[in-house]
Amino acid sequence: MFLSDKLYSRQARAAEYAGLYLICTRYDQALPDCIVGFCLPGLVVTLPVILTETGAACARPDRYHYLTIEKMASFLIEPSELEKAQTAGALLIDARQQGAFARGHIPGALPLTTYNALVPSTTIEGMMEFAKNMADRYRMVGATRDRPIVVYDEDTGMRAARELWILEYIGHTNAQILHGGLRQWLAEGNPVITDTDIPTVRPKHFPISIASGGFVAADEIGRRAGSFNCAVIDVRNDLEWAGKDNTVCCARRGHIPRSIHIEWTQFLENGRFKSPEAIVALLQQHGINPRGDLMLYCHRGARSANTYYALRHADCSSARNYIGSWHEWSARTDLPVEV
Repeated sequence: MFLSDKLYSRQARAAEYAGLYLICTRYDQALPDCIVGFCLPGLVVTLPVILTETGAACARPDRYHYLTIEKMASFLIEPSELEKAQTAGALLIDARQQGAFARGHIPGALPLTTYNALVPSTTIEGMMEFAKNMADRYRMVGATRDRPIVVYDEDTGMRAARELWILEYIGHTNAQILHGGLRQWLAEGNPVITDTDIPTVRPKHFPISIASGGFVAADEIGRRAGSFNCAVIDVRNDLEWAGKDNTVCCARRGHIPRSIHIEWTQFLENGRFKSPEAIVALLQQHGINPRGDLMLYCHRGARSANTYYALRHADCSSARNYIGSWHEWSARTDLPVEV
């Protein structure tokens, strides 16, 4: 269940069942009208909420005294910082495709990928089912909401980015992606092992606490695509954009009307995110306001998750990932398609 549009702004967005997370990216940026207060950049304000029958949330004015402020953790971690994180108890997840783990992985890593778990519906009910499924998968490898998690890919790849997005969505507040991935790890002279004897892990408790700040649903894109200060960005390849691909699971070909095409790899350089300045310049070259509402999609929400974090890296605080992406959009005949 998510906040209604009236309860958040582009600079303050996210929600949980147990608390309303409001993220302010500018000094003295006023919080929504239902809350009195201000927040420094990079801080999260947590306030309990109640849910209406329609699934919207509203602040509980009788509980303002529970207001707390927490620091947000950086979502990027460098290879030089990984050993320290593991020593402190971080769970290291190898999110690469099946078979890669056996060919060589970072010591202490566990293999886990939810890449093939597509999202058929970004409705409230569909996303709750997806969240439960993801939490179950993560708790089976020993993940909890409190234990730090680092995910990695071959480089700063789409698979690890999707895992990180999912972890944040289901309520994890201290998950990171290894910047540069395995390639950067090796480039800095670090070892890999091929041992596939994975220790037995006792399943943990992973309560779901939906944080929707980086999420956008199909229906909102359908309403707002092309509206003022709103950009829907298609990060797929040229063939997919033109409707000339052969993606088997997609009922229709083409792209979302009024979307802008920028392939996800353009936000990367040598397997790492480009500088914030370069990312902002790339958006501006395509006529996109970096401070506007940026809604990202691809086929399954993986490449778009990668771009979502590239934009966060560039302090584009209003970026959101459409996790259902073309897989959902093409299957819904009530949604328009353009070729």
